[in-house]
Amino acid sequence: MADGKIRTPDQRLRVFVSSTLQELATERTAAREAIRRLRLSPVAFESGARPHPPKELYRAYLAQSDVFIGIYWESYGWVAPDMETSGLEDEYRLAMSHPKLIYIKRPAPKREPRLADLLQRIRDGDGVSYKQFSSSDELQELIENDLALMLTERFAGAQVDGSGQTRASLPVPLTRFFGREDELEDLVQRLRQPRTRLVTLVGPGGVGKSRLALESARRLSPQFEGQVVFVSLAPVDNDALVLQTIARALDVREASERPLVEAIADRVHESPVLLLLDNFEHLIEGAASLSELLLRAPSLTALVTSREPLRIQGEQLVTVLPLPLAGEAVSSPAIALFVDRARAVDPTFELNSGNIKAIAELCQRLDRLPLAIELVAARISMLSPTTILARLDSALTLAARGGRDLPERQRTMRNTIDWSYGLLTDDERVSYERLAVFAGRITPQSAHAVCQLLDEETALDTLDALAHKSLLQRERDRAGGLQFRLLNAVRSHGLERLAASGERAAVEARYVRYFIDLVDQTQPRLFSPEYVEARDLLDIEYENVRATLSESEGDNQAMAQLVYGLFFYWYRRGLLSEGRRWAEGGLERSGATGHERGMIASGAGSLAMWQGDLDGARNHYEASARLLAESPEVHLRGVSQFTLGVLLMAQGEAVDAAARLHNALAILATSQDTRDRYFCALSLMHLGNVGMSIGHPADAVASLNDALELGREVGDAWLVASILTNMGEVARISGDYERAAAHYQEALTQFEQTDDRGDAARLLCCLAFTACRLGEFEQAMSLLDRSIGVHEEFGSKRGIAECLLGYAQVLSARSDEDRRVRSMRHAAMLLAASERQMRTQGAVYWTADLAEHDKVSNAVIRALSHQDLDDLRREGERLSLAEIRELVRG
Repeated sequence: MADGKIRTPDQRLRVFVSSTLQELATERTAAREAIRRLRLSPVAFESGARPHPPKELYRAYLAQSDVFIGIYWESYGWVAPDMETSGLEDEYRLAMSHPKLIYIKRPAPKREPRLADLLQRIRDGDGVSYKQFSSSDELQELIENDLALMLTERFAGAQVDGSGQTRASLPVPLTRFFGREDELEDLVQRLRQPRTRLVTLVGPGGVGKSRLALESARRLSPQFEGQVVFVSLAPVDNDALVLQTIARALDVREASERPLVEAIADRVHESPVLLLLDNFEHLIEGAASLSELLLRAPSLTALVTSREPLRIQGEQLVTVLPLPLAGEAVSSPAIALFVDRARAVDPTFELNSGNIKAIAELCQRLDRLPLAIELVAARISMLSPTTILARLDSALTLAARGGRDLPERQRTMRNTIDWSYGLLTDDERVSYERLAVFAGRITPQSAHAVCQLLDEETALDTLDALAHKSLLQRERDRAGGLQFRLLNAVRSHGLERLAASGERAAVEARYVRYFIDLVDQTQPRLFSPEYVEARDLLDIEYENVRATLSESEGDNQAMAQLVYGLFFYWYRRGLLSEGRRWAEGGLERSGATGHERGMIASGAGSLAMWQGDLDGARNHYEASARLLAESPEVHLRGVSQFTLGVLLMAQGEAVDAAARLHNALAILATSQDTRDRYFCALSLMHLGNVGMSIGHPADAVASLNDALELGREVGDAWLVASILTNMGEVARISGDYERAAAHYQEALTQFEQTDDRGDAARLLCCLAFTACRLGEFEQAMSLLDRSIGVHEEFGSKRGIAECLLGYAQVLSARSDEDRRVRSMRHAAMLLAASERQMRTQGAVYWTADLAEHDKVSNAVIRALSHQDLDDLRREGERLSLAEIRELVRG
């Protein structure tokens, strides 16, 4: 080895295995097999493995490893003359900063005392969990499962903690970072400056912009308190979706009556956030929305990668150059990258005097572009550097004469992909071209279906082969499953080749059909106890689903299946504006007047209603009910009656609402569709609402009891929580506030478990109403503060109006005579502000809230003069949300 360093056998994500050599030889083999099956690299000291002292060898290996596995049985291991502890304990001590998995073999009747002491320290003092095993097969299964889970937990995508704050969401590359230490330090220092709000890394495809951005973001994570959010824009094909994509990464919910940019700005206003926007070049027109967001959110910093500048206010440009190459120096970053990637496919590869000249020339011919170097190094297991140089040199020279209308380095990158593509087998070439239609993750299942591979095992082998050749990236999904993804530059090349083959239309049709079917099959599970699993599946496939929506514009049947299949997912995930855009866009472009249009209108109506646009929702729902009246699908006929009934109830038309809900029940009761028991329960629940609104509490209780019984049979937590909420409303109307609070609290627990923050916020407001009636004013104010914060975040005008009514209720109910007049004045202003919010939506208060409204109104009328009250109401109607916040704090 020319540089004299000790290196592990390859440089992928490395798992160090620590154990005694002889007594656990079988177990070491099992551990290595488990690690390899996850496509990771096992690293373990073996006597005589390299010409270095054992201590130096295992310490060097451990320093280059990412995860530590300790396997222990009876022996403490050999203590060298210059050591106080065995190598076994030394390895554990040196791995203190590594994530650890510990396995202890049982039974162990002859365990040595020093090993027993070490294991006791592990149990008592180090906070490390461990598992016991009795056979090598059991150990292999434990390691494989635990490693997959560890990678999922440590390296998953964007997450939100219990406070709603975004945690770091950076992808974790499975390869090392090379050769840009000075550039990295300069970029990090630039981003640490308070006045730096937007930095754009520019350069050709394959130059390493994304990797440099990731490394700098990782370094900056402590400064941003872990609020580092990665957003891939590569799959997005519409400038209008830039903000929606950012919002989704930040878990910001949308509402039509409030600009999305305001909702995002509110989410990030309290602490510094670093937003890494990758691959912006094809969405340049969307840069204006990013500029507006940065103006509204002073605590937000954006780091962008793009092939061209965004040209917006405050942008600082950093040009990312190819890797340095200092002649044939071993320390040259370009050469080091080549050697590292070559060892990933051939652990025996060594840099020496016989091949360094050819490798240096290769790097130079590839314009020192990292992606091009990786693609070529991936062939080292089949071809020597000299052979690769000869073949590549002629390929690049020939292609360069073709006069492609591209900058020189982009031409080099494309030609390098061409060269790598030319070395694929016929089957690999066909699969590579067909895989290019994927906008998001690729699994063996989806590759099998779209690429027409023989079976999923064949698909996995093909995907793995393309990943070994650096044409695909391996990833782990949140469940620990293996998935793959195409780099943007590689995908563009693949699509060109697919078009040239004449297959593009057919392959895209299979791709669209696969994801339409996935949405179709998943939608019923959204109305079942399997909701969380179904939601998570749509989460991880959403890039592909969004691409399918785009491909399906103008196809009435496809849009009907997609919009109807996704409307409840969009609601539960807070993607209302995006969902409504797809639905109403489908209606505008659709020439259909029957079944398909009715399905799209149904989804559009629900999205409009959830955004508070009740008039728009009514138009869609009435059209849907008319178009689906003769539908052969019982489910669609019943749901069209149900949704219109709910809308009529929200607009105060209780009698007509009851008629529609009874129609829905009569239709759905004949259905064999599993979803329709869910909708029957919802229909009964809303009939309970009707009973409350028209003053028939006994009917309301009977309907809700039936709904709860059916809801518990269905077993869906959201459904049960919704029914319990309505049971709380009935109890509140009857004056049984303690019973109401008990129902609300149980419902709140269910909503929190299912991550339904909008519904949970409504429950907080309801609990505030009951707390106030029970004289717990401070508790009521605290609950309202929590509730209105979520409603403001989601842009829910109705929710805000309910909270304002709650504040007014608390102020009017206080008995402190010294502040009573002032409190009543403020209560009158807040009541007027609440009423204005409801009027702007064409909505009415829920029945239980209306009772609270009337009590507050009567209280302020008794306490204030008519002139005073009129003035205060006018002032309250003019209040902005910011002024309301100040009023409440006062």
